[in-house]
Amino acid sequence: MLQRKQSLWLGLIFFLCMFSVYFNIPFREIEGKLDGKMTETLHASIGFAKTEIDIINSEVKVKENIGLKWLVILTGLLALLNIFLFKKHSLQILICKLVFALVVLMAAAMYFYGWSIRLVDYDPKSQIIISVIFPLLYAYANFRALKGIRHDVSLIKSYDRIR
Repeated sequence: MLQRKQSLWLGLIFFLCMFSVYFNIPFREIEGKLDGKMTETLHASIGFAKTEIDIINSEVKVKENIGLKWLVILTGLLALLNIFLFKKHSLQILICKLVFALVVLMAAAMYFYGWSIRLVDYDPKSQIIISVIFPLLYAYANFRALKGIRHDVSLIKSYDRIR
């Protein structure tokens, strides 16, 4: 049953999760000024795996976004596992619900790493990048996969009634 529609949706979730972590796709970029001993310009790129902070004419700092990174990896791996559990529909439905919960946690972690941590002191210029919609895309693909799994369950029940 690997050719079912839900396998394509779950495969999309897996691919996007691994792609966003491996290539550290940024979802927010910030430019601003730091006020320390001297005023320095800062450029930060906040991604799914790490935050790269570039202080102009000085140094580059890299901070790992460990919580977000592992949430994204776990979401992708659960979606991949769900593809191969095609004979256990109740477990597939449970894993889809768990993936929904992880997507909500992922959105909260994106808020924490992207918006609640203060990186600049004044004159912030922020740019939100299109990859901020990845959790919405994960949720939609998971919804479509769940719908396909439930369709399979109803199809199996109808065949059992015919026999």
